[in-house]
Amino acid sequence: MKKRLWILVSVIAVAYTALRWDYHVSNYLFEKICNDPEKVGLFVYEKVELGSEYLKTVSESEVSISVDPRLLVESNKILDVERFSKNFVYKQYEYLPISSVGPIGFLQSYVIRKIDGKTLGKAVSASNGKGWLAQWLGVNFGGGGINCPLGADRQTKYSYYRRDHELLIRNIFLTKFKGVE
Repeated sequence: MKKRLWILVSVIAVAYTALRWDYHVSNYLFEKICNDPEKVGLFVYEKVELGSEYLKTVSESEVSISVDPRLLVESNKILDVERFSKNFVYKQYEYLPISSVGPIGFLQSYVIRKIDGKTLGKAVSASNGKGWLAQWLGVNFGGGGINCPLGADRQTKYSYYRRDHELLIRNIFLTKFKGVE
């Protein structure tokens, strides 16, 4: 009886290890990445004054209904994407794989000035798929995928990783037109 119990326990342990080893390895790697403040977060390298020709005025109702919050520069002003893209490159949520274990990758949004190729700022978050089994099953087995930076902003209710991407434009570009219609 004891021998059968040990065999059963051994088979379960081997099966668990075979199926879930990458879950534990990816969590370890992900923790190292998330705890490094130089790898994830909001990074502004240069602040730039933005002229009124790059902005469109919108009503409060338009802001709450149809405006992409990442393009909001002030409470009632959004970027004119067509004019903005002539002088700047703005990429949103570009995925850069780090490790096939998990898989783990960076989600990166950034702004580059075209004239000199300088990166003005970037928002970087990391994501962890938590192992091949969770991905294959398509469910949140073992906790599901997660992103970092972890936590949420109490005022906006947005998670920090999403907030950083949404505040990128507002943190890079300054306007001297605040309050002017």
